[in-house]
Amino acid sequence: MTPENGPTWICIFSDHRSTYVNGPRPADAVAECKASGLGIPDVVHYAGYSAEPDVQAPTRTHLPAITPEKPDKRSGRRAELVLTIYGLLRADFPIGSILKPDEAAARLPSASALRDFLANVGLAIERLSVDPRIVDRVIENQSKAWIAAARETNAARTGKWKSAEVWKERKIRYRQHAKRLRKRVGYRKAIGELAFAIDGLLPQNEIAEENFRAALVDTGLSADDIRSLVNRYRRINAPKL
Repeated sequence: MTPENGPTWICIFSDHRSTYVNGPRPADAVAECKASGLGIPDVVHYAGYSAEPDVQAPTRTHLPAITPEKPDKRSGRRAELVLTIYGLLRADFPIGSILKPDEAAARLPSASALRDFLANVGLAIERLSVDPRIVDRVIENQSKAWIAAARETNAARTGKWKSAEVWKERKIRYRQHAKRLRKRVGYRKAIGELAFAIDGLLPQNEIAEENFRAALVDTGLSADDIRSLVNRYRRINAPKL
């Protein structure tokens, strides 16, 4: 049968015949088989999702070999940005003012969105094939550098110059340590994997994505709704702070 965009079902008959049918729900696959003269299948299983390419969409050939070990520069920078936001939120989670909740709501994403972001990035770090502690150490040192810089500024504003100098030295030390860690092979590989995880392109994500898609199909959602939810599930979107 001609494939269309949407869920695909494998219909198995009592005489061991089988065919693939597209439709939003299993009942639609059964109806299609019956209308096509194949009869009513004994078993209907979810078999995946089919999509016809847009023939008018521009295509590229000879794409560069981009792998988790060798991401493109833009993806690497985006992964570093995501880690920066992740580190900032871990060091100082923003709490909206109870005196001006409307102003805080307009300035910051919702607390649930920020927590989802923290959870998703934390999970991606835990799933790295390299030791995730190297990423945690970079984040920890960078966070300590931010805190030291803030305390240096506060001490200088109040005229506590000796204290400001101490915090300045700590800030520089933490930054230098984070910089050294970033040059390690393990960290560079971690950034490559995180770049792929952010875009939902890691091979190990495919099974989880298909299970999520199957669960959505069982709810009877439309193909457009399923596609939108899966796309949001696949990617890690950085909040704008």
